[in-house]
Amino acid sequence: MSTENKNQSGKTFIDNEIVVWEFDGNKVVNIPIDSIKLIAEYTTASGPFIDDWFLVIYNAKAEYFEISMYADNIQEMMKKLGEKKEFELVATLFSSTEWESNILYPTEFDGQDLWNIVKCKPKSPFEKLKSLIGINKTELELTEVTEKLIKD
Repeated sequence: MSTENKNQSGKTFIDNEIVVWEFDGNKVVNIPIDSIKLIAEYTTASGPFIDDWFLVIYNAKAEYFEISMYADNIQEMMKKLGEKKEFELVATLFSSTEWESNILYPTEFDGQDLWNIVKCKPKSPFEKLKSLIGINKTELELTEVTEKLIKD
């Protein structure tokens, strides 16, 4: 019987110029490096018992993929990815305990928000009541910068 703990966040690596994230033995992310248009990170307030920090990669088709920042080998994968894209890929939201997002690549947009959090207008009487006590339904929308980067 193995005493080795399995990482509940999977593992990530680069294989043949492709960023891979495996979770429970399945490849859930498989992105050719040459198709990457944008790299970012975001955090949520969901931690510490579930993953609350993610690397986000948009490809040339404006599709996005998330990789847990708690995945095995994340630092090594990010270092290699940064080398391939010719910049130092360093995540900065490691101490955040709230919702935050941050573009990392292209580097000229480093530090700008990836998404905006938008409060939805309450539709039902119950949603209006919840809104009165500060419980609002929210959605994510792309920032203007993100939209321009992934659509160009």
